[in-house]
Amino acid sequence: MNNEVSIDWLSFTVKCMEKEDLRLQNIKRIQEDLMLNLTLQPSMKNGRYSYSTAIDYNDSITILYNELNGRDFENNDPVLNRFLKMGIHFELSGNGCKMLLNRLSEEGMTMRDYLIKLADYGVSFSRIDIAYDDFNALLDFEVMENKMKNGLVISKMKSLKQVDGYAKIESLGNLGNRKGITLYFGNRGSNAFIRFYDKLAEQQHKGNLVPAEIENWNRYEIVLKKEKASDFVKKYRECEDLGKLYKRIIGGLIRFIDDTDSNKSRCETSEFWKRFLSDETPVTLATKQSDSDLMSVLDWFDKSVINSLIVLLAIAEHENIDFINLLANSNRNLSPKQQNMIQEFFESDSKKKSEIIDKLISIFR
Repeated sequence: MNNEVSIDWLSFTVKCMEKEDLRLQNIKRIQEDLMLNLTLQPSMKNGRYSYSTAIDYNDSITILYNELNGRDFENNDPVLNRFLKMGIHFELSGNGCKMLLNRLSEEGMTMRDYLIKLADYGVSFSRIDIAYDDFNALLDFEVMENKMKNGLVISKMKSLKQVDGYAKIESLGNLGNRKGITLYFGNRGSNAFIRFYDKLAEQQHKGNLVPAEIENWNRYEIVLKKEKASDFVKKYRECEDLGKLYKRIIGGLIRFIDDTDSNKSRCETSEFWKRFLSDETPVTLATKQSDSDLMSVLDWFDKSVINSLIVLLAIAEHENIDFINLLANSNRNLSPKQQNMIQEFFESDSKKKSEIIDKLISIFR
């Protein structure tokens, strides 16, 4: 079988300006505009992500919105303003993307055409997954796993819970002659996340039937969110070949290297990775332009925390307690927003990093 690259998850939000936009009649109009007025009978369900209501098509395409329930909102009602700000959210799983592709083919359109249509419609992209299905074993999981364990991967996507280098390694256990390894790069809360896994082993583990001619099936997924998903669509508008664009993007996110220099940035890229990228030039996706969240945290820290922290440090020092070590190894779980701020710093250019570091140092002067 030929290897293929596809969009395997798509979620986006349509903006709302007034309460009439949240009416079911308007949602049906948007469905028609965006070719999501399916012939399937939908189910009405409770919402998620703080939306009250969901219109669900076979757990594959879901439309989330806040039901007005006949309430007569006054102007500037805070609840209504929150509903309008949340807009109407559309989520398509892998099966949902396949359903959409069938509909698009009937209209002579491609997924690229559709993503451009969404961008021109003015949606806010929340998440786009790009899946590379490899049926020819182009990459060797054991080689990649050894590279990760030996720190021979360069990536901007740091994992908050690092296991064996930049990534987390999981296994489904032994499935005949398959290990079912999954390699993660980055963390799920960030705006770029990569997972490599044995798709055939996963399907066997779930008890799903796979065509007999498929002897190897690895999947290499890139998960892009928010500004990175939006920038992907911009680049897809410019580059019609999804396979080439995929390789440019993944090449800009991670690089497997050989131990040829004490400075990792100068190490040679591993030959297997060069072959996989087919000499495509790596590209960097857009990052959040504003570092206001980090700066506001530093302002809050300066005004509300630092004096109390000095008191605790003084007590710890008097009692010979390694306060910094306790803090570094605490079991506190960071919220997705806090994880994103860390990721934002990692992905900032040198100028922004210097501004943040300078502000941090200035607090202690």
